[in-house]
Amino acid sequence: MDLTTLEGQQSSYRLTAAEPAFFGRVCMFFHAIDMNSGRGVLLKVFRPELAEPDSLERFYREIDTVRHLQHPNILPLLDYGHGKTNGDVHFLVVPYCGGGNARNLLAARSFVPLAAAMPLLRQIAAAIDYAHSQGVIHGDIKPENILLSEDHATALLADYGMGRNFDIVVGLQVTISPGVWKGGGTAAYLSPEQLSANRQSPRTDIYSFGLVAYELLVGRLPFDVGAPLYQQLTARVMGALLDPKEANPTIEEPVRIGLLRALEADPSRRPPTASELCEQLAPTKKWDIFLAYASKDRVAAEALFEALAPNYRVFLDQRCLLPGDDWDATLAKAQREALVTVVLVSENTEAAYYQREEVASAIQMAREDANAHRVVPVLIAGAAAGSLPYGLRLKQAIAMEIGREPQAAAALDSLVRELKARRRGP
Repeated sequence: MDLTTLEGQQSSYRLTAAEPAFFGRVCMFFHAIDMNSGRGVLLKVFRPELAEPDSLERFYREIDTVRHLQHPNILPLLDYGHGKTNGDVHFLVVPYCGGGNARNLLAARSFVPLAAAMPLLRQIAAAIDYAHSQGVIHGDIKPENILLSEDHATALLADYGMGRNFDIVVGLQVTISPGVWKGGGTAAYLSPEQLSANRQSPRTDIYSFGLVAYELLVGRLPFDVGAPLYQQLTARVMGALLDPKEANPTIEEPVRIGLLRALEADPSRRPPTASELCEQLAPTKKWDIFLAYASKDRVAAEALFEALAPNYRVFLDQRCLLPGDDWDATLAKAQREALVTVVLVSENTEAAYYQREEVASAIQMAREDANAHRVVPVLIAGAAAGSLPYGLRLKQAIAMEIGREPQAAAALDSLVRELKARRRGP
């Protein structure tokens, strides 16, 4: 094969070095110059000596897939070529990304801070969701397939060679080629259903994306990547994953909950979109629920938080704030932004000074605009329902027995959904 100059469909490409810049499983990657534009590009050259029966088919599937995916965060296909002028060479031409890949972000640090990771994760989430809207599953999301611009401001999702089309209307699930994965995707980032049943769906990508987010934010994967594959599979299928907070104590509770939800063994329990996962990790929107409670009711507040957090953005002081944060200012701001203030009421609620302040603020906001904020008393078992404090109204109160917090959460569901719809507007 003559790898000095290659002829594509749109231009000619002169290699800047005879040796590959790096190797993939079935491809070599060369730096080259586009002879028409003079810009630097990257050539992805198929390695026929390492080809498996379906490898060339998958190589050209990437051409067909990426040509139909036009998104600013999906690595575009600039050109391709093969045929007599290049001997047996089959190659793709893609832009050169000078910032390396997402793996490089962990090279000089133990983990990537949330504020630095989220802009990149949101870009990749937008790419994943767009591809799903076009009926394409990536199937091989991992740090090496997330390329970065030289200034690390832009992330591009690459390598749609594993991509599969799915029927948006009929099923959202397709069968992968039979047999073992044989390196067709990095096993560490595959979902339980990929490993155990050789199947994938859009939520397969959510799982893999959740693993990437976990690794960036926590500093490691939630299982031992050095263990035998069957042990890794067992950990994922059984949900026996390392708690993010055990590996990185700086992880805040909403981030912890979001990461674990993305890694649910049951695909139906994962966030439906990658963007929704990002929203759970670092909300850009306002809080749904603000929990006000007296010190006596802290355990009940924790339990209600656990019941509400999988579906809503919930503010609970000891779960959402860290020592050293400006609690007074942050509490007031969180309550102003919330749709609902839930007040836990027990026998001694009147003695709680801070709770009285929070409830007074909530009542004032509700009076100013009843469509934008509500105050909902939650009566803990034993509370005197006939004498609600703070002028709260009995007709909208919810009873909550200890140990039955999910029922109280379900009772709040329709109210929160209604107010969220009003906030979004027509």
